[in-house]
Amino acid sequence: LAYFELSDFADRSAVQTLIKGSEISSNFGVQITLELTVGWFENDDFVTYSQVNFGAPGATKGILLRYSKDGYEGNSIEVRLGGPTGQLLGEFVPIDTSSWSNYVDAYVELNAEGVDGIHDL
Repeated sequence: LAYFELSDFADRSAVQTLIKGSEISSNFGVQITLELTVGWFENDDFVTYSQVNFGAPGATKGILLRYSKDGYEGNSIEVRLGGPTGQLLGEFVPIDTSSWSNYVDAYVELNAEGVDGIHDL
């Protein structure tokens, strides 16, 4: 994971929206690479990002992820409110990008209609 960004918000000019993958507040089972990305995800691993601003209720519709993946079929990534056991907001299965250095963007729609303000993600 190189970075992520919440999307569909027109009035957040004062909020830092782009969050680097390495800016995790807690994690289990992953490593930070030399390029300051998060890697080596396996089943039940997680990363948590503190104080992510969702803005007004219903303002956040999705999340844009930049990632790479080389091999390892299957497995999905879950986006949860509050941390690894929190409310499931969205999920996607990353495609194989054929190289750890070949990054792609993925938009993941979130079910965050009632979510507002600042939360861990």
